[in-house]
This record gives sequence, C-alpha cells and structure tokens, in this order.
Amino acid sequence: MTDDCEAEGAAIRQVWSSANRLLCTFHLGQAAWRWLRQTSSGVAEGKRQQRMKEFRSLVFSSTRESLDRRYCDLKDLEQKFVEYLRKLMLRKEEWAHCFRTVGHHTNNIVEAPSGY
Repeated sequence: MTDDCEAEGAAIRQVWSSANRLLCTFHLGQAAWRWLRQTSSGVAEGKRQQRMKEFRSLVFSSTRESLDRRYCDLKDLEQKFVEYLRKLMLRKEEWAHCFRTVGHHTNNIVEAPSGY
C-alpha cells in the first residue's frame, strides 16, 4: 500500500511484478482535496465540500455495482471534476474499498488495526 507516487509504483512493479498495488485512502483523499481547492479544477469554492463527499462515496463503495452506479450519477457535474474521476476510475482496483480484502486502508501502520 502506497501513496500515488509513480516512481514508487514503478519500483514495486519492477521488483514484485505480480503484486497488487493499493493506494492509501488517506493520501488519495488528500490529493483529491488539494486538486479540488485549485481554481483550475473548475469547482466553485462553495461546492468543493460536496464534491469531496461525492468522491469519498466512490472510495468507500461497498460493492462494485454501487461504485459504478455512483460514478454514473456524477457524470453531469463540472467537466473537469468528471474527467478527474474518469482517470481515477481507470485504476479503481487500486483504491476502491470494494476491491480490498485487507483490514486497513492506509500506509501508516500506526493507523491500522492491531494484528497487521
């Protein structure tokens, strides 16, 4: 489990080519919030918290079907936000909780449940 550092991901793929890379939920959300706060995101300041909630609803979807349904429900929002989500959805197996079998969702072991 990593943050979304491409160099780190490339190194992991090189050493452990068959490993499944998972993205840390905390770092994924942090990156999304940073993106939303940029004026270039096209999301008005008053709508950013709502878009973050919608983003989190994707991340924490409990089934693949609910993930896909929620994503389809968001396709009429700001064009740049939809494009941001589209790119993330190409890698949904790395971050969506419905694809995970591990008991924690962060690369910070202090925040993980005991026993991991």
